[in-house]
Amino acid sequence: LQLLRDNRSERGHKKNNSVKTASRQTSVHLGSLCMGDIKRRRKAAPLPGPTGFVGENAQPISDSNVGNRMLQSMGWTPGTGLGPDGKGIAEPIRAIQRPKGLGLGFS
Repeated sequence: LQLLRDNRSERGHKKNNSVKTASRQTSVHLGSLCMGDIKRRRKAAPLPGPTGFVGENAQPISDSNVGNRMLQSMGWTPGTGLGPDGKGIAEPIRAIQRPKGLGLGFS
């Protein structure tokens, strides 16, 4: 490792003689070529994963489920719609899982 003297002491500065390593001095001269200044590259978009509805292969909810028991105690019967007249939605809202890395307007 090569040591270089700082020129400030020779120019009349009152600071004591400081020593810089050659590697520090070259990093100052290289400027934006230093390793810390290199910008990170983005990773390529991941391959699309499995498509379909979330939970489409799920088992039906059992009668011992707390939410199912609560709905049945309020008068709901399986297969009918929600609401006082039973005319509300009968099927759950289907959620589609979008591929990772794509925004909301992917389709």
